[in-house]
Amino acid sequence: MPALAKLLVKAFYYVIPNFSAFDFKLAAIYGLPVAPSSVFMVLGYFTVYASLILGFTVIIFSRRELQ
Repeated sequence: MPALAKLLVKAFYYVIPNFSAFDFKLAAIYGLPVAPSSVFMVLGYFTVYASLILGFTVIIFSRRELQ
């Protein structure tokens, strides 16, 4: 695989959110306890990712003149 392709794949890996972190199906199905620390980590992950995306959109759209 060329170096540029590896770089693009790695960039997408870090840009696209890791939705498997939000998956609590097995705990719900089998009645397993969910550690509060893992819930707070997922909420923190969501907050940081959503803030970054919203921040970038504000920067992008603040430069455009919308009518």
